[in-house]
Amino acid sequence: MKPIHPLPSFSLVIETENLQVVDHDELTACLKSLASQTLSPEKAREVLLIDSGHVSSDLVAKLQAAFPWLRVCRKKADYYEVKMQGLAQTTGEIVIFGDSDCIYESIWLSSLVTPFRDPVIQVLAGQTSVRVTGPLALATTLSWSFPPFSRKREIFPTTNYVANNVAFRREVLEAVPLPTRLPLYRGNCAVHCMQLRNEKIAIAIQPKARGLHPLPGYTVKSFFWRWLVRGHDQLMWFRLARRLGLPEQSRIPLPRDLVTLLRIVSECTYKPLRRLPAALRDNPLNLIYLPISGVFIAASFICMFLGWCATLWDEARVLRIASNKLTGHGH
Repeated sequence: MKPIHPLPSFSLVIETENLQVVDHDELTACLKSLASQTLSPEKAREVLLIDSGHVSSDLVAKLQAAFPWLRVCRKKADYYEVKMQGLAQTTGEIVIFGDSDCIYESIWLSSLVTPFRDPVIQVLAGQTSVRVTGPLALATTLSWSFPPFSRKREIFPTTNYVANNVAFRREVLEAVPLPTRLPLYRGNCAVHCMQLRNEKIAIAIQPKARGLHPLPGYTVKSFFWRWLVRGHDQLMWFRLARRLGLPEQSRIPLPRDLVTLLRIVSECTYKPLRRLPAALRDNPLNLIYLPISGVFIAASFICMFLGWCATLWDEARVLRIASNKLTGHGH
């Protein structure tokens, strides 16, 4: 039998950058979901809410009165910098990242912390998904970063994580920090995963640690730019791997930039087909949404392809324009 180690100390870091587009009631709902955890947040070393300027002083006072375990600090920084600021301002052996616009199931915290009794666990990702309520939500869960929940019950290996639902041993995150200020709109986690794999640090996934992310507030403009910049990021992940001296990310004997185009094709074809059975298993009526969802997925492919082409031409300009266009539209 493996020796049973005591429960490690832990800290939880939440950011407010998403509140530029999310109703402040969502922050309260997030904190209520934390208050309902089977492993009480009162047992954390810190529950740190880092405000990037989106929460009023009156609301902060109300939140701290309602949730006395909550500590608030103000720091103007981008999404990934806020995460690393949280590492610097907390003391737990385990550092957990969540987002202010997510709702977490009651066993989320326990499911992420308890496995760290096993010293083999170094990085443990939870599962974040989107509630399917229509064709756009189905298209999002089929092709975006938040797939349908797995039916597995035991921890299993993975190659990636999302920053709204992940836990690290402090020494791991200090040794291999989440990179900031990369020429990406979103996707620093993908580069971080490459770096972790390069250091032979295993990432595991805990299917019991579930969170729900709201559907992005799409307009025609934000849909176009969100998916276009994703095409930019797909190309830049491979370019950054080379610039950072990381191992080749593909064994396909083709020019590297062309490989990223194949990844975009896969993201809009193979990935939705692979996820579709789980989405239909969760609710067979999702089949009704499928024709219109297919149109959204096809549109996202066109936008990603345009972003890939534009990045070949001028990577910095694409990121600058897309970031300006998406200001106020969140993740």
